[in-house]
Amino acid sequence: ISMLSNNTEVHKLVQGHFNTSAELWGLAVHPTMPVFATCCDDMTVRLWNSRFLQPIAGGIAHLGAKVRAVAFNSDGTQIAAATYDGKIHVLDSDLKQEVALVTVGTAWIQCLKYSPDGKYLACGAHDNMISLLETKAYSCSKKLKGHHSYITAIDFSKCGGYLQSASGDYELLFWDCHS
Repeated sequence: ISMLSNNTEVHKLVQGHFNTSAELWGLAVHPTMPVFATCCDDMTVRLWNSRFLQPIAGGIAHLGAKVRAVAFNSDGTQIAAATYDGKIHVLDSDLKQEVALVTVGTAWIQCLKYSPDGKYLACGAHDNMISLLETKAYSCSKKLKGHHSYITAIDFSKCGGYLQSASGDYELLFWDCHS
């Protein structure tokens, strides 16, 4: 609680992302709990309680680069965060520990999506490619080339064998993840 110059009390309700020139880019919902994660150009990933509309105490990770996309894995035990410098930071579900750090490329990554079975993490970047990482070691399994503009959205089929993607020039492509 603080006081304004006219003796009016001010109560802080929520403190979230903040930087005068930062943009909020990513949002991911936990698969089973009332929790969501956000990421921003302020170089942080933050956890929120959706039931109480409050930030989760201690639920913040500082990554040292603008964070542009975030995704929970299928069981909610890990969170992948993509940065402006082409890296993927894989964090545990409470953001306390980094599980893996992968350099996908030099272009910034705009979208992330885990396959429903948790075997793959798809990363759509501004180099017009999708990197398909296998999640046991977070190594690059495949590079999907075919878009003529940066990747704006990616999604897996329910079985996880197929991927659809959209790009900045409104192109929609479909991929067989096995071939």
